[in-house]
Parts: sequence; C-alpha cells; structure tokens
Amino acid sequence: MPFPPFKTLFAAAMLFALAEAVTMSEASADQNPAPEGLVVVASRHPFDETVKKLEASLTARTQTIFAKIDHRQNAVGVGLDLRPTTLIIFGNPKGGTPLMQASQSIGIELPMKFLVAQDASGAVSISYNDPQWLGRRHGLPDATAGALKAIAQFLAENAKAAAE
Repeated sequence: MPFPPFKTLFAAAMLFALAEAVTMSEASADQNPAPEGLVVVASRHPFDETVKKLEASLTARTQTIFAKIDHRQNAVGVGLDLRPTTLIIFGNPKGGTPLMQASQSIGIELPMKFLVAQDASGAVSISYNDPQWLGRRHGLPDATAGALKAIAQFLAENAKAAAE
C-alpha cells in the first residue's frame, strides 16, 4: 500500500491543525487587536515608570486624579494573580460637564480613565477610550465635535508623554 488510508491522513492533518491553532493562540494572546473604541499606545518604559510619567503629565496639565486603582494589588488581596494593571481616573469638570449637558448618559464614561497594563511578554501599554467613539455611543450632537476632538488630542498627548 503506497499511501496511508484517508482516515489516517485526515486525523494527522486535524491534529497538526489543532496543535498549530493552540500555538498561535498562545503566542498572540496579548497581541489581539484593541476592542472597538479603545486606543492603545505602547510604552517604552517599565510599568511603574509609565504610571508615574502619566500621573505627572496629567497633574502638570491641571487634571485632578480622582483615583488610582491597582488591580494587581486588589487581585493579590483575594489570592489571585494578575499582571501589573493600574487604572488612573482623572478629569476636569470644564471638559466633562458640557458633554453631560448634551447627553447625560456620557456621565457613565466620566471621569476619563487611562489603563496602564503589562502583558505576558513584559510590554507595557496605555489604553483609553476614544472620545469620538464615546460621542457616537452616547449620541452626542455635532455641536460637541470640537470638544471631543480637543479631548482626543489631550488624551493622545498625555499617553505619548508617558510612553516616550
């Protein structure tokens, strides 16, 4: 018999495909594209330095940091493991109030947030919600387009200041 039976070839091909799929998913677990409406900026700095630089950038630009939530520390507190992940909640009523006047539901998104996270390979990123996406989500009127653009630029500048 010069060729193996079809069932043997099919089974071997399926096992190979399954092994390849598992390898690919493990390799790309932290490389998935960002969810819709989320902006992700890679940082050149270690996790703690990125957090400090981000806080310094925000306070230098008259933003109030309302809270800093260390998700990793909270996970450890209940016996779970988590890579470094910190949420910084910040804002200024001058920026958010006009948006809430236009559509109160956007208040669920405010104050603004930055998420600093370290993936399995040690790479650090800064993530934030895209203001234009939030505007569409909450049906903000066209009159808020300028404010959303300014907020988007502000967020990008702060993320860049911390990441570079």
